[in-house]
Amino acid sequence: MDTVIRMGVRAVGVVLVLAALGAAGGIGLAQAQDEQPVALDTVAPVVGTGPTYPRDPRVRVLPDPDFPILARGLATKQVRIGIAPYTLTFDVPKGWSRFDSTFGEWRWYPPDWVKNTYFIRVRLIGNQFRTVADALQDRIDDLSGADAVTDFHLDYQSADTFVASYLTAEHRILTMERYIGSDDSPGTAYASLAVIGRMVDRDGMTALLESLTASATSEPPAPTSDGSDSADG
Repeated sequence: MDTVIRMGVRAVGVVLVLAALGAAGGIGLAQAQDEQPVALDTVAPVVGTGPTYPRDPRVRVLPDPDFPILARGLATKQVRIGIAPYTLTFDVPKGWSRFDSTFGEWRWYPPDWVKNTYFIRVRLIGNQFRTVADALQDRIDDLSGADAVTDFHLDYQSADTFVASYLTAEHRILTMERYIGSDDSPGTAYASLAVIGRMVDRDGMTALLESLTASATSEPPAPTSDGSDSADG
C-alpha cells in the first residue's frame, strides 16, 4: 500500500512538472506571436558545412562566337510573309537575309552570320486558334522541356512576352519571344515574334523586338506608285 502511494505521488509530480512546462511553452508561444514578423530581406540562407550531396553538376559553357554585338537603331525595311488570310507585315534590319526554315516559320540573319549568334524568327500561328496566354505558356513549357535544352532560366514573363536563357550544344542562348494577336482578334495568338542571340546582345535584342512589335500588322502593306505592295521579303 505504501508503495502504491509513493507511485501515485510520483505520478502527480510528473503531471505537475509537465503542466508547468506546458504553461511556460504557452507563454513563450504567445510572446512569439506578439512579436513582429521578420522582414524577408533580413533572412539569410544557412551555409552548409561541407555537404557531400546533392551538388549541382558542373556546366560547361563554350565562349561566344567572335561576332559584332547586336546594336540598337538599325535601319529597317518592310517585309511581308504568309498567304491570305494569314499574312503579316513588319520591319526587319536592312541587309539581313531571309530564310524560310519550315512551313509557317521565317528567319532573318545578319550578313556573314555565325552560328550561335543572333537572328530573327517569326511564326504565323493564327490557324491554331489559341489565346495569347496559352500559346505563350505552351512555348515556355516546350522550350524548357526540350531534349537539347539544359540549364533553362525564365528571366521574365508578362501576359504576352517572355525572356529566357538556356544552354544548347554548350552555348548560352538568350531568347526574347512575344505573342501578338491580329488586328481583328487581339486576344487570339496570331504570330510569335522572337529575337534569339547571346547574353551580350541583350540590349540590341530588346530594341529589335520592340521594333518588330511596333511595325507588325496583319493588314497588307500600302501599294507603291507602280501598283505593287511595298513589302520586300
